[in-house]
Amino acid sequence: MFTVFQLMILKEKGLVEWDDPVSKYLKGFTYNQDGWGNYVSKAQLQTPGQVFSMHPSPQQSEPITLRQLASHMAGIGLDYPPIDVSSWPKSVPGDVLWLHHALNASQAETLQTIRDLPLVAPPYTLPAYTNAGFNVLGWALAAAGGGEPEDYAMALQRDIFEPLGLSSGFSATKENSPRVAVSSKFPFEVDYEISSYNPSAGQFSSLRDLITVMQTFLDPSRNNSLLSPRSMREWLRPLHGFPDDFTEIGAPWEIVKLPDSNGNTKRWYSKSGNFLASNSNFIFDPVSSFGVVVLMTGQYRFALELAIQAIQIFQPAFDSLQERMARQFYGGFWRSEDLRSYAVVYVENGSIWLGGLVLNGTDIFEVLEGGTRYPKTRKYGIWPTGRDDEFRLVRMR
Repeated sequence: MFTVFQLMILKEKGLVEWDDPVSKYLKGFTYNQDGWGNYVSKAQLQTPGQVFSMHPSPQQSEPITLRQLASHMAGIGLDYPPIDVSSWPKSVPGDVLWLHHALNASQAETLQTIRDLPLVAPPYTLPAYTNAGFNVLGWALAAAGGGEPEDYAMALQRDIFEPLGLSSGFSATKENSPRVAVSSKFPFEVDYEISSYNPSAGQFSSLRDLITVMQTFLDPSRNNSLLSPRSMREWLRPLHGFPDDFTEIGAPWEIVKLPDSNGNTKRWYSKSGNFLASNSNFIFDPVSSFGVVVLMTGQYRFALELAIQAIQIFQPAFDSLQERMARQFYGGFWRSEDLRSYAVVYVENGSIWLGGLVLNGTDIFEVLEGGTRYPKTRKYGIWPTGRDDEFRLVRMR
């Protein structure tokens, strides 16, 4: 999340754009545009023991962009270079072996693997979770901010942690390891040197600091917010939907759609973090204007499940408060001074409705219904435009 937060800050400063190609900031960046079938066929023709590499011409490739990396839509695999799984499926590398292999990968090795191996899928086809892609994104942003690709941790400290006063927000280094909660399971994880893996897995924080971040996300008009309301509206958007009608992908949001206490579906913008024994979830709904942070260590890894349980407990109270406030501010009979215009407004099931609307003596319901013979129980929903006390009438055709 912090990596894309950094992207949004740089975008607001005019230093990057969503659809900038990665090669603009990482010179020489390119990828193998071949499919796996062709790649394997060509590899089989090579001399045994010879390292097979195929470098497409950058001019022939669709560029991989910052937006694609931020939304896991670039087609890059999970971790590069890949671990040896030649014995699969008889045996599978354990978490510790996998993590040790991933953290020891250098920036040069990661970029070389992207050049050599085909993508999981062509860019903008399907989301594929990628730590390697997020590392590339962090390196590109560090360069875009005026530093070197390896300066990512310093850029984050400069642009996010210090301006927000996040005293417990830091990137993982051996110097910072005493500040990390130690789990009874995999206690040695605090001693890992994250290094080039920092953009995807190197940010640690506290409940207090994450609450500060969430407050600025829920209300970007706050004095300490690093992003404008416009930038937050742009950021909080789904980029890919799944047919389950429950999950969507944003940048980098793992969006879940949950019903409120009135049965209305709302999008919750979530980001989970998982290390060996450290697991977290940061989730919020900009409409209900509340969120949940889960930080934990141990064997249970499903922080999102705990967050959803907390939402289900608190949601009715927030829904009731919002409905009561909406009824207080907007419900009732409203009329103009000359009595030629009036509106009947009421709140029901978490929505605001018009039960009648007359403007300058004309019954608007008659206009919309094409005559006077419409049910007297007819109602029209109204939805907020985003400006204070401003609404539009909803008419379904």
